[in-house]
Amino acid sequence: MKQRHILLVDDEESIRLTLSHQIKKAGYTVTLAESGEKAMEILHSSNGNIDIVLTDLVMDGMDGIQVLKNAKQLRPEVQVMLLIGYGSMETVMDALRFGAHDFLVKPCSQEELLLKLKKCAERVELEETLQKTMDDLAASNQKLERLSSIDGLTEIANRRCFDEYLEREWSLATRNKLPIALIFIDVDYFKLFNDTYGHQAGDDCLRQVAQTISESLNRRADMVARYGGEEFIVILPGTEKAGSVGLAENIRQRVENLEIPHGSSSVHKHVTISLGVGVIVPDKNSFPLELINIADKALYNAKHKGRNRVE
Repeated sequence: MKQRHILLVDDEESIRLTLSHQIKKAGYTVTLAESGEKAMEILHSSNGNIDIVLTDLVMDGMDGIQVLKNAKQLRPEVQVMLLIGYGSMETVMDALRFGAHDFLVKPCSQEELLLKLKKCAERVELEETLQKTMDDLAASNQKLERLSSIDGLTEIANRRCFDEYLEREWSLATRNKLPIALIFIDVDYFKLFNDTYGHQAGDDCLRQVAQTISESLNRRADMVARYGGEEFIVILPGTEKAGSVGLAENIRQRVENLEIPHGSSSVHKHVTISLGVGVIVPDKNSFPLELINIADKALYNAKHKGRNRVE
């Protein structure tokens, strides 16, 4: 078990010295405070290193109940144990209600003191383990959520992520009466590319195209996703026709400039793409599928007119 740090608070020096000697012999680190006010100063500056507060109940100035309340407010995870006299038993229930983990009736034996401190230390250990487990679980859930939204091959957004994002941006565009544009992209003669160069080369080609499209986007709101197979789709919220067509042409040129050899293409000696652009200002009577169909029809026209072009 990790060595634990105890803050011992008592306004009687003889008690502080006696108890600290017993606690240190048991392997704990001890910091002494002669008052509740001093204890709060130490807690504030401890950077979370105090695990257990052992405080006398009756002290001048800030008493043990106030130390308990303030310590719990400052560090909810800290374990607090009170030292009480026989005449103070009526305050035990208050102390437990305010978050005390245990109490000792003075004078107490060394055996009882160390046994109760050991239980507090075990609770600290258990809560730290539980917190680490919860943190690890949260991190795993975040990773799973990210993986569920990312295309495994190209490491850009997947179809599911695209659908969710389009729905959100569609609602915003409808509410604010703003345009929203889509660019549908298809790698020209990709099946022939795979047949000629193999599927590994095909995967590498798709990764390069995806990265090039992603790097062509200038705004945080713009998003590219793999729509399926060799198809990609770009969402451009708040973008008019001229801006979306200009971006599409820039993407087309950048992919061509990759100069990925494609000896089976009848369009170009390098890999090229065809792009269809759709723009709409949605209203309450329109649906995202309408925009997808517009961009898809434009892509069909681009392929029908010879490919490696924007329509």
